[in-house]
Amino acid sequence: VSGILYIFIVLRLAFRMLKRRMSIVLVAGLLLSPSLLVFMGHIEIYAPLFPALAGFLSLAIGYFQKPKAGTLVGLAGLLYVCIKLHLSSVLLLPILLLILLHHFTSGEDKKTWNFTWKQVALFGLLPLFVGAMVLYLGVLGDYNDTRDPNQESLDRIFLPVLSPEPPLDRYNLLGINHLYDFLNLVMIWSPIAVLILLFGGMAFRKQIDWNAPEVIIPGVTSILYLGFFFLLNPLLGMPLDVDLMSIPAPVIALFAFSILVSSEDSLVWSWAGGPAMAMIIMVLPFS
Repeated sequence: VSGILYIFIVLRLAFRMLKRRMSIVLVAGLLLSPSLLVFMGHIEIYAPLFPALAGFLSLAIGYFQKPKAGTLVGLAGLLYVCIKLHLSSVLLLPILLLILLHHFTSGEDKKTWNFTWKQVALFGLLPLFVGAMVLYLGVLGDYNDTRDPNQESLDRIFLPVLSPEPPLDRYNLLGINHLYDFLNLVMIWSPIAVLILLFGGMAFRKQIDWNAPEVIIPGVTSILYLGFFFLLNPLLGMPLDVDLMSIPAPVIALFAFSILVSSEDSLVWSWAGGPAMAMIIMVLPFS
C-alpha cells in the first residue's frame, strides 16, 4: 500500500507539472530504484514514511501554484505524521517555517517568491549548520570516540572524526570505508537522480531557475537530509541499516524531479537523456 501510494503521489505531481510525456519515462526511472526494496516485506516503519515525505514535498511545491492557507494546515499535519513515523522528519520543520514566512510576508501576491539561495543559505542553512556543529562537537561530543575495547560502552548516534584504539578505529566520518559506503548508498537511493542532478544540473545550469521555490524547497530539504544521514552512525552496519539509511531517497528523487521540470525541454532530448534511459533499463532487475 505504501509503495502504491508513493508512486501515485510522484506520478500525479509529474503529470501536473511536466509538459512532455517523454519526461514521464525519466520520472519512472527516479522511482525504479533499489530503494524500493523498503516496500518488500519490511516490518519497520520506513515504508509508510516514503509516501509521507513525498506527500509533504509535493504539497509544498504545489502550494506555489495555488497558495492557500489550507495547504499550510495540510503541511503541518503531514509534518506531524512524518515525525511520528520517524524523528529524522524534524528536518522538514525549516521548510514549513520558510513557507510560513513567505505566506505572511508576501502580501497579496503569494505566487511571487521573494527568497534566493543566497538568502536561504545565509539566514537559514548557516545558522542550522552552526547549531548542528555546536550539538555535535560540544553537547554530544560525538566527534571523539572514546570507547575502550576492553570495557563495555555504548555506540554513539553520530560517527566520530577521531577514532579509538584498534580494533574500533575502522569506521569513522571521514574514513574511506564510510565515504565508499555513503557513495554506494546514494546510488541505491536513485541512480537516475544522481545523473540528473550532476550532469543535467551542470550542463543546463543557466536554463534552470535556481531561485524558484520548486527548486529551493526540495534542494534545501536534500541538503539537510544529506548532512544528517552522512553524520548518522549505522549501528547495525551499512548493509543491515540500508532501510534506515534510505529514508532520504524520496527527497533526493523529488529534488532531481524539480531540476527536470526546470530544464525539461533541454534535458529530455540531450545527451543526458540517452544515458538516463539506459540506466533505467540497467536498474530494472534490482528494483
